[in-house]
Amino acid sequence: MATPRIFISSTCYDLQEVRFQLRKFVEDFGFEPVMSEFGDIFYNFDKHVQESCKDEIDKCHLFILVIGNNYGSLYFENPENREIPDSVTLQEFRKALETKVYKHIFINRFVNYDYQNYKRALEKRLVSYYEQNKVKDKNIDAIADKIKKEFSETYPFPQDSYRFIFNFLEIINSLTINNAVVPFETFSDIKDSLKKQWSGLLYESLTKPNSVS
Repeated sequence: MATPRIFISSTCYDLQEVRFQLRKFVEDFGFEPVMSEFGDIFYNFDKHVQESCKDEIDKCHLFILVIGNNYGSLYFENPENREIPDSVTLQEFRKALETKVYKHIFINRFVNYDYQNYKRALEKRLVSYYEQNKVKDKNIDAIADKIKKEFSETYPFPQDSYRFIFNFLEIINSLTINNAVVPFETFSDIKDSLKKQWSGLLYESLTKPNSVS
C-alpha cells in the first residue's frame, strides 16, 4: 500500500521534544515521517549531508516546517556576499518551494508576536520617511531596503537569533500561495491543526468529480 511521506523540517536542539511528538503523530496517522536524526535520509556518498537531506524532499508528499526561537546550523554553501546566511532549515524550505510540495508552516506564537511588532515598527518608519520625502517609483525598493537595513541595525531584537529568524519569516510572508501560517505554543496546537488540514485534504479528494475518458 502506498504511504504518504512527510518531511519534517525544523531546528533540532530547541524543538527536540516537538519533533519526537510530531514523529509519533505522523506514524499513528499511518504516514511515514522523514527526519534526519532517525536515519530516514539516504546519504549520497558524493554529496554533503545537508544536500542529501534536501534531495529527500523530492521524494516526499508533504512538508512540515516548524520555526522556534533558534536559527540553527548554517548551510555549508552560503554565498560570500549574502548578508544574512541561510540556515539548513531555510535551505530545506527553499527546496520545498522549488519542488512545490504542499507545505504546513508553524511558528512559535511568541516569536511570531515579536515579528509582528518588528514589522509594525518598520512600517511606521517607512511611512514616516515617505511622508517627509518625495520618492520616485523606480527608487522605492532601493530606499526601502536601505531604511530597513538601518532600522534593523538599531532595533532591539529580543534575541540575537531573531535578526536571522525574522528574515526567514519575511520570505514566508512574501509567499502568494500555500502561505498559511499557524502560530503554536505547544505540540497540541500543531496536532490539532494537522488533523483538521488532513481531514480537509481527504474530504477534497473524495468529493472531487472523477473524470472518465
